[in-house]
Amino acid sequence: MSDFSNKILVTGATGMLGAHLVSELVSLGYTNIVALYRSDASKKIIPDHIQSQITWFQSDILDPDGIMEAMNGVIWVFHCAGVVSYSPDDSLSLHQVNVEGTELLLNVAIEKGIKQFCHVSSIAALGKNGKPITEDTPWEENNSTLYGKSKRWAEMAVYRANAEGLKTVIVNPSIILGPGIWDKSSPSLFTKAWNGLRFSSPGQTGFVDVRDVASFMIMAMEKDVAGEKYLLSAENISYVHLFQKIASSLGVEPPSKVAKPWMAQVIWRLEKIKSFFTRKKPLITKETAKQAFQEATFDATKSKKIGFEYRSLDKTIKEIGAVFLKTYPKNKAFGTFEN
Repeated sequence: MSDFSNKILVTGATGMLGAHLVSELVSLGYTNIVALYRSDASKKIIPDHIQSQITWFQSDILDPDGIMEAMNGVIWVFHCAGVVSYSPDDSLSLHQVNVEGTELLLNVAIEKGIKQFCHVSSIAALGKNGKPITEDTPWEENNSTLYGKSKRWAEMAVYRANAEGLKTVIVNPSIILGPGIWDKSSPSLFTKAWNGLRFSSPGQTGFVDVRDVASFMIMAMEKDVAGEKYLLSAENISYVHLFQKIASSLGVEPPSKVAKPWMAQVIWRLEKIKSFFTRKKPLITKETAKQAFQEATFDATKSKKIGFEYRSLDKTIKEIGAVFLKTYPKNKAFGTFEN
C-alpha cells in the first residue's frame, strides 16, 4: 500500500503528460508532490486548484545542483521531461536533454537512495519490424529516427541504473492524445482539423489517452514492477480514420483527400527552404513525412496483463473535442480535462 505523504518528484510537469500526471496524483490523494519547471509561463497548463496543492521547484534538467536539491527527501521520481523533435537541427538538444538529462537524474537518484524511478520513453525507441510491434521487437539503430535513438539511449541508462540497484520502470507510449497547448504536439491535430484540412496521410499508428498513460505510470509504481518495460497503446488506427473522428468531435468536415507519397516529398523540401528564410522550425521534416506513410501496429498486451484497461479511442477523441470547443474558439491557448 502506498504512503500518500511520500515525497514525489515529477519532471516535465508543465508538459501535457506531466500536467495530467500531477493532476491524477493529486486526485488520488498524494499530498507531497514536487513539480519541476523552468519558467513561470509554462505552469499555466496546470489548473489553479491543482497548482495550489503541489510544490514548484525551478530548475533545468541539466543543472546538477538544482536536481540534487529537488530530490532531497524524494521517494518516487516520474521522469516525463524530454525533447520531441524530428529535425536534424535539434540533434544536440535531443542528446543533451533526453540522454544526458536522464543520466543525471538517474545518477542523483542512486546517490539519494530514491526508492523507485519511472521513465517515460516512446514507441520511437522500439523496433520497427514487428508485426505487431511489442516491447521485445528487436531494435535497429540504422532504422530509427534521431528522436528514437535519443530515447533508446536513455533507456540504456535506465537499465544500467536498475542493475546498480535503483528500482526502475519504463513506459513506451504510442502517440498520446489529450488536451494541452493547442498549437503543439498532438493537441495541434485538433487545431488543424478545426482550421480545415484537405488532405490526410494514409499511414497507421497507435494512440493512447494521456490519462491512461498517467494512470498506468502510477499503478506501475504502486505495484513495484521493478526492471520492467511496458508499451502503452489503446488502439491502432489510420490517420484517415483519426481525422474523421476528430472532425466529427468538432462538428467540422474531415479531410476529403488522401495524400500521395510524392506530395510529402515535395512538402518537406519546401518546408526546409521556407525555414531557412523564416528561421522557424519546419512543420514537416523528411522523417515526419516518411512516418506519415508507414503502417505500424502495436500490441499492448503486456500492460493489460497486470490489470490495466484502456479507454476507447472514440471516447478519448470526443472528450478532447469537447474541451477544445470550450477553450480554443474562445482564444485560450490551452485546455485540460476537468478533474
